[in-house]
Amino acid sequence: MAIPRVFVSSTCMDFQETRRQLRQFIHEHGFEPVMSEFNDIFYDFHSHVQDACKQEIDRCNLFILIVGDRYGTVYHREPLKPYPDSVTLQEFRKAMEIRIPKHIFIEKFVLHDYQNYTHARASIYTEHFQKHEVSESKIQSVKQKLRSDFDQGYPFSAPEHKYVFYFLDLIHDLETNNAIIPFDSFDSIREGLINQWAGLMYEALDRQSRIPASNIASLEQKVDGIVTHLKELLSTKHAGRSPGKISFDISKLTSDIEFDNMEELKEKIEQVITDLLRSGRGLRARGEFHLTPNLEWANKWVGSLPAMLKKYKWSRTINFGELFSGDDISLGYYEECAGVPYRSVSEFHQIYQSLDSEGREALLNTLLQEIRPLVIKPDADEIPF
Repeated sequence: MAIPRVFVSSTCMDFQETRRQLRQFIHEHGFEPVMSEFNDIFYDFHSHVQDACKQEIDRCNLFILIVGDRYGTVYHREPLKPYPDSVTLQEFRKAMEIRIPKHIFIEKFVLHDYQNYTHARASIYTEHFQKHEVSESKIQSVKQKLRSDFDQGYPFSAPEHKYVFYFLDLIHDLETNNAIIPFDSFDSIREGLINQWAGLMYEALDRQSRIPASNIASLEQKVDGIVTHLKELLSTKHAGRSPGKISFDISKLTSDIEFDNMEELKEKIEQVITDLLRSGRGLRARGEFHLTPNLEWANKWVGSLPAMLKKYKWSRTINFGELFSGDDISLGYYEECAGVPYRSVSEFHQIYQSLDSEGREALLNTLLQEIRPLVIKPDADEIPF
C-alpha cells in the first residue's frame, strides 16, 4: 500500500530535538518522513548533496517547513549574493515550483519581530514614495535600495534575522497555500498538523459525497436548453408541414453543450501551456537559439514527448532544459533549469493525441505563440565557444 512521503525542511542544529519528535509523530500517523540526517535522501553521484535534497522533494507528497532564528547554511551556488539563498530556502523554492502541498511553521517570537520589522519598513517606503515621483518601471529597484539602506540601521534582535526576514518576505508573497502556523514548542507543531491533517481527511471525504452548486447550476442551464429545443421540435408538428415529416436542425440541440466543452478545453489548454513554459521564464540562458520556432520545430518537439514521458515516468517534474532540448528541437542551453510538472507534459500530449490533424496544428500554433516571447537572442559575449 502506498503511503504519503513527508519532506521536513528546516535548519538542523537548532531544531534537532524538534525534528526527532516530528519524525516519530509522522511515523505514528502511518506516513513516511523524509529527513536528511536520517539517510532518507538518495544522493546521486552526479549531484551536489544540497541538490540531492532538493531532488528528493519531487518524490514526496507533503512538505513541512519550520523557520526559527537561524537562516542556515548558504546554498552552494549563491555564496556571493547580498541575500544568498540558504539550503532551506532553496528547498522551499523547489516545493513552490512543483506545487507540493505545504505546512508552514514559524517560531512565534521570530514572527512577532518580523511583523514589527515589516511595519517599520513599510513606513520608510510610504514616506519615500509620498515625497518622490517614481516611474512604474523603477519601483522595485527603488524599494530594494530603500530596504538595503533600512537593513543597515535596523536593530535586528538576532544577527541572522536580516536573512530570515528575507525568507519570510517570500512566504508572505505567496498567493495560495500561504497559511502560517506560529509555534513555540513541538507540541504547537504537533497540534497544528493534527488539525490540518484532520481537515484534509474531512475535505477528501466531503468531496466524494457532495456535488458543487456550480456544477448543478450549469447542469440546470443545459437541461433548460434541451427542453427549449425539444419544445421547438414538437411545435413543428403544427406548423403546416407534410404529415409524418418533421423539420428540425439537430445542431441546435447540441451547439450549447459543444460550446461549453470547447470553453472548458480552451481553459485546460491555456493552463497546461502555462505550466509547460512558466519554468523557463527568467532563466539565465546561453547558447544558440531558434529565433522563430515554427510548426516544423513544434512537430518534432511533440514527437519527442512519448520518450520523455517514459523516461521520467516516476518523477514529478521534467527538467525544462531537457524537455526542450534534443536533435533539432533545442531552444537553447540553460545554466539552471526549473522542473516542469510531469502531469502537465502528459496532459498536453494526451490533448494533442485526442485531436484531429486540424486541431493538432491549431494546438501547436497556440503553443508557439507562447514560446516565442521566451526565445531571446543572447548577447555575443555570452555565447560559449
